Order: sequence, then C-alpha cells, then structure tokens
Amino acid sequence: MQKLVECCLIVTTFLRCVPANAQDSLLHQFVNAQTPQEAGALSERIFQDVDSEFLDPLHLVSSRNHSIALQCEWRLHHRLLPQKQANFGITPEVSHLPDIQRFVGFVEGRLRVQAPIWWEEMMHSPDKLHPARTGATTNKWATFSVDPNDVDTATTDLIVAAELRPAPTETLQWLAREGIPSQYTAVLADGELIVMSKPQTGSKARIACVATGRHAEKWRNDVWGTDQFTEVSSGPPVIPVEVITLVVSPEDITVFGATSLQVKHTRGHYFIRSAFYVEQFARKDGRCHARFATNNWGSGADAKLDARLD
Repeated sequence: MQKLVECCLIVTTFLRCVPANAQDSLLHQFVNAQTPQEAGALSERIFQDVDSEFLDPLHLVSSRNHSIALQCEWRLHHRLLPQKQANFGITPEVSHLPDIQRFVGFVEGRLRVQAPIWWEEMMHSPDKLHPARTGATTNKWATFSVDPNDVDTATTDLIVAAELRPAPTETLQWLAREGIPSQYTAVLADGELIVMSKPQTGSKARIACVATGRHAEKWRNDVWGTDQFTEVSSGPPVIPVEVITLVVSPEDITVFGATSLQVKHTRGHYFIRSAFYVEQFARKDGRCHARFATNNWGSGADAKLDARLD
C-alpha cells in the first residue's frame, strides 16, 4: 500500500507541470474522433506510460466524458497493481494484471448499468472463462432468413425471442451491408426493436432502433467494438468469436462485448487475443455516450498491453 501511495504522489507531483493546452487539444480531438483508428491513435498519445506528460489521472478519471474516464481508469488499474503470474490460454504470463472488480464497478457507476456476469468473469481468464466454455448467457447471433438486399417489400421479418417481428427492409439492408454475409441479434423493449449486426472481417458492427408500432426506424449508428479482425495465418485454423450482451435501460442501450480468436488444433481449442469493449447509446436518438475498448482499437502500445490477457 505504501508503494501505491508513493506512486500516486509521484505522478500527481509530476503532473503539476502538464501542458494543459496540449492535453485539452488532444482530448477534444479524441472526443470528436469519427473512426476507431483515429480514436486509437489519439488515445495512444493521451494515455501513454506512467511518465506521460499528458496523463493526469486525478483529472481524466473524473472527466465528464465517459470514454475518457473509462480509458484512463483501465490504464490506472494496469499500472498500479503488483506483478502477478497467471496462465491465460496456454502461455504463462507475468504482467501487471488489472484489478477487474474495481474496474467493472467503475464502469457500472459511470454508465449506471449492470455489467453482465460473463463479461466480468471472462476478464479474469479470457480462455478458461470464455462463455463458449462456461455456457454463460449472452445474446445469440441469428442469420438473416433471406438476404435483405433481395427483398422488395417494405418490411422483412426477424427472429426475436422465438417470434417473427417485422423491421424496415431498408434498415436491414444497411445493417447487413451489401455483399457481406451477415448475422444479427435483436431485443424488444417498450415498443422498440433494437437490432445489432455482427462485425465481419473488413466491417464493423451496426446498431439500429425501430419503433415496432409503425415499423419505422428511429435511429442508426456504428458500433466500433474492438476493430479487431482475423489475420492470415499458416498455422491452425483461427476463427473470430464475438460475444455480446445488449443491456436496455429506460434511457440507454449498452453493448457489452468481447472479441477473441479461437484457435483449433488436434488437442482441442483455446481462445487468444481477447479484447473487451463497452458502448452506450441513447434510446431517444442513438447518440453515443461512451466508447471503450481494452485493446485501444488495435492501436500501438495498448494492443500489446491487451495481449497480456490472452
């Protein structure tokens, strides 16, 4: 505990000399980033190592912007814990493991939402506690029964909670992305149908909200996820696995997700390069309140940091 306090005092003392204008400029650019690649590059500059001239934990972790606060909190928990050894996947790792419980509590407090149990458990051991192994409840992916791009009617039926529900065909065409085989998951809540497409290699996920009474789209938005896709490999087969839960509250829709690569071989299978994300959208107009990814959307040093969770 004494070392932890000393570390915080050193960082706080150092940050009295932080160039505020430079930090504010980067933060403004980060908040207004339009792509995960842009946000990842800016985040790497803002949230660097412990001696970064831009990282001000006492200021950024309490930022009004949820995305900034979550990015800062994640890095603080990686830095301040003592080294531990753990077996994630098949390779022993010695690294600064994050304090998962405190981080999840911070996420829940900031976004005012209950995180799924599987999301917290999987963070402790991405391979051993992957929902594909434990059978934990998550949203299930369904395949479009027909290609929305081949439909000429105004609405197309989706499978939602074992029932068929009509949704605007134009909305589904946007979700499915022409020429890319796609899957989706959907939930019903208070007269609204929330549909999210599954991210595919070369494309991000998308989310839309439909008013069920009028079969009319209310809003649409992109889901950045982890922006992590399968790499070409000459080794064992590698399959991307996307796990999500949509949590609907009166005001917001929160997406809790995890992306892993499943490696299959003759001795079985295991999950590597797991990365986690949270995104929150306003039910009223789809405005994004928060975007967070443990792998910094695949950018720079944080991609290496996240590899410690393999």
